[in-house]
Formats: sequence, C-alpha cells, structure tokens
Amino acid sequence: MDKTEYRRGRHSVTKLVCHLVFVTKYRRKLLDDPAIDWLKDHFGKVCTAMDCVLIACDGEKDHVHLLIEYPPKHSVSGLVNALKGTSSRLLRLERRDIAARYWKGVLWSPSYFAASAGGALWARRMSWPEGMEPSLAQVEEFQIWADAEVAAETYWALKEHRAARAAAAVPPSSPVRSAKPGLVSDPPDDPEPPRGRQPRAGGF
Repeated sequence: MDKTEYRRGRHSVTKLVCHLVFVTKYRRKLLDDPAIDWLKDHFGKVCTAMDCVLIACDGEKDHVHLLIEYPPKHSVSGLVNALKGTSSRLLRLERRDIAARYWKGVLWSPSYFAASAGGALWARRMSWPEGMEPSLAQVEEFQIWADAEVAAETYWALKEHRAARAAAAVPPSSPVRSAKPGLVSDPPDDPEPPRGRQPRAGGF
C-alpha cells in the first residue's frame, strides 16, 4: 500500500495513522541498535499480518517510536497488545543477553503513548533525503513547536483584527451630560439666551 493512498473498504474510505511510543519497564536502557533493528523487522511482520502498514520505526535505549497506518476494524489498544506482547516474548528468545536484564521477565512498561498523527508527522520525516531522516521524536518535537508558532501568529492576527473592528465601530465623541439635572460636563457651543425679564440698559 502506498503511503499517500487512502484505505478503501466496502463502506468506508479511511487513512488512520497512529504514533505509538513503547517504554521499557522502569526505563531500563536495554535496547541497542541491533535490538531496535530486530524490533523494527518484527513490528513490520506483525503489522502485515494485521493488514496494517508500518510507516516508520526507530528508538533509543529505553523506548521505541512507531508510526502505523491501520484499518478501522482495529483499535489502538488491540494494536498495542499485539505489538508489545509478541515482541517481548520473541526478543527474549532472540537476545539472551537482553533477556537477562528484563525486569522479572518483562520488557515493556504496561503504559504507552498514542496520538493520531495525520500526515504531517511522517510527511515531514519522509521529505528528508534517504538515510538522513530525523527520528520520529525529533520530528514530533519540531511539529509541536511549529504548531505553537502558527497558533501564536494566528492569535495576534486575530487580536489585531478585533481591535481594528472595535475602533471602526466607535462613534464620534459627543458631549457627555451628567445624570443629575442641571449639571453638564461640557456646555453647549451656543447657549440659549436666558429667559424671563431682562434689566434695562443703564438703569433698573
């Protein structure tokens, strides 16, 4: 299956991509490069058997990252159980030196991280030249900062737009009169002449 294709079923068209992170029990640094390569190969076989696609896989001494495209018939928890359960048991048989350092015969922590990745996470990684791809963890961190930068730019642009709209909606300033009778904050420009009897010029 091509990595850019949509999965087409009888009643659905999907592209479900999940980013998974498995951590060793108590973050023990058990995994070396050959072990990570073996896990990548094993995870690929499990995904193929489950009608999934392992897009990418890499890791460090105490954890692995997986990027998987899967059909809607599978749940994320089902994928995790299949991948972690078989890999822990078979790696123990393949690498006796690593199995001796398992915590009470257990490789993986029962916890895991899962996030829907869409296409941005692996698209950024696949855009690099072959052999120079950054790890999924590095791409994910970059994506988080990129998303935060876009969010900040959007926030300030929206704030400026709202301020401009508010300024355009304010009417011209006018004299403000007090609520109390007889008190005026700004007297009118042309006051009316006083009413009543006016004194005569030069006398009373």
